[in-house]
Amino acid sequence: MLFSRTNSNETIYFLRKTRVSERKAGYLTPANNREIPLGYVSKARLDVDSREAMTVLVRVYNADNFQPRFSFRLQPYSDWAKSVDANNIFEGVFTGILIVLTLLGLIFYGYTREKEFLFYGLYSLANSIYFLNYYGYLDMYLFPDQPEYLSPFWVMTTLTAVFYFAFARSFIETKTQFPVWHSVIGHTMKVLFALFVLNVSYLLITMDAKTAVTIHNVLNIVVCAFVLVFIVAVSTRPIMAVRYFAFGTTFLIITVIFASYNYLVDYNTDIPYLTQIGIMIEIFVFSLGMGHKIKRDFENHNITQESLILQLTENERLQVSINQELEEKVAERTHQLNDQKLQLQKAKKVAEEATQAKTEFLSVMSHEIRTPLNAIISLSHLMEIENENDETQEYIDALKFSAESLHSLINDILDYNKIEAGKLNLESTDFSLIDLLKNICESFKFKASSKGVRLIFEVGELTPDRVIGDPTRLTQIFNNLISNALKFTHEGSVTISASLKGIKNEHASVYFSVSDTGIGIPKEKIREIFEDYEQASRETTRKYGGTGLGLAITKKLIELHGSDIDVHSVEDEGTSFSFDIDFQLHNSIQIFEEGEMQATDKSLSAAKILVVDDSDMNRLVLKRLFNIWNANCIEARNGEEALEIAMDVSFDLILMDLQMDGMDGFEATERIHKESKLNRETQIVAMTAQRASDIYDKVADSGMTEIISKPFEPQDLYQKLKQYLVKEGI
Repeated sequence: MLFSRTNSNETIYFLRKTRVSERKAGYLTPANNREIPLGYVSKARLDVDSREAMTVLVRVYNADNFQPRFSFRLQPYSDWAKSVDANNIFEGVFTGILIVLTLLGLIFYGYTREKEFLFYGLYSLANSIYFLNYYGYLDMYLFPDQPEYLSPFWVMTTLTAVFYFAFARSFIETKTQFPVWHSVIGHTMKVLFALFVLNVSYLLITMDAKTAVTIHNVLNIVVCAFVLVFIVAVSTRPIMAVRYFAFGTTFLIITVIFASYNYLVDYNTDIPYLTQIGIMIEIFVFSLGMGHKIKRDFENHNITQESLILQLTENERLQVSINQELEEKVAERTHQLNDQKLQLQKAKKVAEEATQAKTEFLSVMSHEIRTPLNAIISLSHLMEIENENDETQEYIDALKFSAESLHSLINDILDYNKIEAGKLNLESTDFSLIDLLKNICESFKFKASSKGVRLIFEVGELTPDRVIGDPTRLTQIFNNLISNALKFTHEGSVTISASLKGIKNEHASVYFSVSDTGIGIPKEKIREIFEDYEQASRETTRKYGGTGLGLAITKKLIELHGSDIDVHSVEDEGTSFSFDIDFQLHNSIQIFEEGEMQATDKSLSAAKILVVDDSDMNRLVLKRLFNIWNANCIEARNGEEALEIAMDVSFDLILMDLQMDGMDGFEATERIHKESKLNRETQIVAMTAQRASDIYDKVADSGMTEIISKPFEPQDLYQKLKQYLVKEGI
């Protein structure tokens, strides 16, 4: 065998007398073209007799920037073959152990999720790949035609150092034991990885293996020096993992420094067997160290498990004792709870009976108080219509004002509990907004004139007239605000205004305000006036009276409409309350224009109307109004009488009181629609002193079309009757 050292591309010529033969060699010559493909050392087999003369010429071309290197020697082929067999055994055992340890590290990582096993496996894998490349197996089996692709593996030990440091950090637990070194090693790993990428990139682009391998060997020496300093620093601590690490890696570090130095001096790329033995010793010692850690952790786990068993046994004993005590306490507590439950049930029953009694009392009081009061208000309206004497008109105005003030106060008191309990609902009723405000202002005309205060009603242009909302609650709001304004105003005026703020999606937002030139409210008292039973001061209560509920209820009613009330007040100059309310627009949109406040003649075109009411006074008032409005009125005192009349007479409209002795209005309505052929389609309008919102669903379910609240304004009654009679074609 002829050896000529290591070059990238060699052609060896053999000259025998007149014959010339050639062989290919070199580590960048494709393995398929080399006579002996395994290994990077340039070599060729020479068959020649000992007495024969032969001339050997070697042509060298180095494509990787190395100068030609020659060291010719001859070796008998049989000796070389024996050494190859020995080397193959060593290399096979060495790389086999590395591959097995790689697999074990990765398997243990998959089972334990401990990172030291992962880095141990990657470190072993990197060494396996490096030495498979060094021995020539990758060149021979992986890239037999493109050996230049394997050049990055010559500098792979830099990447191996990254895995080495990662294993060291995890194995020694530097994060807790040596936090400063943990940080330093972490930064070193990043720098080494970056240098590895840059060196490989440079090698692949330029194919300058000489420079790349030189940088690689310099890094090897620097890394080894760094490791020696690290070992000395951490060895001061009596930690078993540190001892394993120091013992396992010291021999390897020394051999790596020797091999790298040898390259830098002589460009000798041979790796001594001592270096490979050092790697074997290191990985073996690392394996022992990890085994020791596993054993220690297992023993600690057993100790912990035994402690837990003892603790669980003690806990079980304590648990039995505690359970016994708890059972006794639970039995005692259960007995107490049963007693309390019985007491609570009794108290609940008493409270429910009291609540029911209160509800029934309020219902009866509402009906009994409002019924005569409604008659007084209705009669005052009737007297006003028929009166032609100015002096008598003053008495009528005083009567109307007193009755309506009393009616408003009763509403406040009866509604207060409902508002607090959140059981007050808003109605959705079609009504004339302008007429409602006019009637409210008319009801305060007497009180205003008696105090010498001007009562001004202003309506902005384009304010909608027919809207859908809750006229009862709106009346209650304005009654409280106007009453307060007149109470605290001694001269000047009280102005009620309404104007359109905007229209969106079939809803109109109307801006309302009530302003006065009265005594005003101190700035620090403005928030307090909306609290229950509160007024601006005790002196105000003594001088002007009042329950203190008006503004509190007003604020809550406005909030039910989804709005807020604003107050602007200056002492001795006056106060202004303002708020917005959104109304749904009526199908037939009517808007206010200047000059629309004149009265018009009212006629129901001789419509035939059945009035069902058990109050003689209510029937008297309605009969008189219908006579004035040119309508034919037939009376019934209860549900039974109304049903008999409806069986024989056809009506254009029926007014039905809801609360009557015997057959009430609900039953009468259902039976008329079911049994009377003449009035099966006749519209029936409910009349009641109750809040419409409390009975709205029940009224609709019974088949009634509308609800008219008592006491009613004649104008509102006329508008609603006219609306439904128009639907009937009258």
